[in-house]
Amino acid sequence: MIRRGYFNYLLTLEPNFDKFLVQANNIYWHSEFQPEIMYKLYTFFLDIGLRYSEIPTNESKTFSFSFDDNYMSWKGLSNFDHKLTFYLNTCQYNVNFDETAYVRSIGHVSDYKFLPLKDLCDLGSRHNIGFHGTKHHKHSRTDRSILVNDFETQELFFRKIGICNVVNQYAINYGMRRFLNPYFVKYLRQKNINIVLAEPGMLKYTNSQFINRYNWVDSISFENNLKLMTFNKHFYLPITPYRL
Repeated sequence: MIRRGYFNYLLTLEPNFDKFLVQANNIYWHSEFQPEIMYKLYTFFLDIGLRYSEIPTNESKTFSFSFDDNYMSWKGLSNFDHKLTFYLNTCQYNVNFDETAYVRSIGHVSDYKFLPLKDLCDLGSRHNIGFHGTKHHKHSRTDRSILVNDFETQELFFRKIGICNVVNQYAINYGMRRFLNPYFVKYLRQKNINIVLAEPGMLKYTNSQFINRYNWVDSISFENNLKLMTFNKHFYLPITPYRL
């Protein structure tokens, strides 16, 4: 649970924007996003000398935009000027789709709508599609065999519907390293699939094993989001329970 007082304290600190020049600035959203913010971010990062990457990366002086899960609100992004990456859940297209269980797993409780298959294919023809599992599993509580079958089912599904822009990246559900299943991680690495996380305060800690991202928060200002992106794990440790 985030301690609101400490969170507000972080926002009073002076940001060190020089960090943008040495870290990979991967930003992602779920269902709620503002295209005008994305364009503003794009311009801001170019102006300070960063290069846009079409997929999340560990390269310094870069930035990228990506999305997780599966939402109808993405429909308008098909025509976004720059190539984005979407890490998709695809159980929605099964005849026995359990919407109640899925909505519970992603933490949204009302008004959930997912992309129709036609719009998913359109999105996949214009942007990058990454793996996120057919279902939104918590990997640390799921057997390797289930996760492997889930991955192979999604891999086959993408081929079946003709999506060509599939990238060799898997965004772990819930984003934290503590939720990884080490046996499934080994399987993904054997298939040369890169693992994408979303841990607060970890953008500056790049390594060859994981790619990290920052979850843009629409409920706080543009400036405060940029400020939070410059903090490292030492600031975040009091407000998030992950370990290195």
